[in-house]
Parts: sequence; structure tokens; C-alpha cells
Amino acid sequence: MTRAIAVQPYIIIERAITNQRQQITVHQHELYLFESKIVSRHREYSLYNVYDLSYKIISGDEGFLYLHTNQGVHSYMVKTDPSMFIEEFKLLRSLQS
Repeated sequence: MTRAIAVQPYIIIERAITNQRQQITVHQHELYLFESKIVSRHREYSLYNVYDLSYKIISGDEGFLYLHTNQGVHSYMVKTDPSMFIEEFKLLRSLQS
């Protein structure tokens, strides 16, 4: 596999109730930006189908990274600023136009 142009960590928070107690598990994953696609743990997006990326801060650097695609908006919770990932995506898109 070719080397990723940019990598953005994201988390998935899983909540479950067992023995009448809430258990919270945080799973850490990464989004990978390649020349022709963005890959997450569970999905792969062709860059042709990704129209834009945006970021909404919740507090500090924590927020949501949004992938605007031809199949709707997909959100990823991030704990680090994804500005570099977004910039690399936009540069890549501009070179492909």
C-alpha cells in the first residue's frame, strides 16, 4: 500500500450498560489521506466523492471533523486540530482539478 499523505487520529466512544452500570470505552483510530481516497477503520471514501472537509470545535482542540460526500456528511470525533489534514486534502483536490 502506498504511504499516506496525512493521518488524523479520531475516537469512537462506546457506551454500554452492564450490571446496571454504564461502561464507557474509547476506541482510537486514524483517518488516512491517500492520493485517491480517505480511509477510516470502517469506511473508504474516493476523493472524487468527497466534496469538502470541515471542522467544528466543541472545546479546546476537541471537536468533529466532517467529510461532506456524495452520500451525505460523515462525522469523526477528534481530540487534535485537523487543520493540517484538511489543508492537505484541499491541496490534493486542487491539484486534481
